[in-house]
Amino acid sequence: MSEPQSFPVPGELCAAVRQVLREGESLAAFVEAAVRQQLERRRAPAAESALVPEPAPPAGRRHAADELLGQLDAWLRDVRPLAAPAPAASAGGSPAR
Repeated sequence: MSEPQSFPVPGELCAAVRQVLREGESLAAFVEAAVRQQLERRRAPAAESALVPEPAPPAGRRHAADELLGQLDAWLRDVRPLAAPAPAASAGGSPAR
């Protein structure tokens, strides 16, 4: 592990952190945990960008119903393998919709 680094932190911020430290927790441990958490959060958007939907079209733009249904069918084909298996139909019950 590399040697510890010093970073300037305003006194009021240090005082606020010290008020919320858990028993036995050091300021250094708190800062390290916060830095690690921020790294994870900032790296996550790159991995999750595929999950963000495309923006909605501008107001007034129209699509044919067949076009939209085709896009929805394609989307469902893509996401169904990722979804949990559908529950089995009960015997004698009505067909699933």
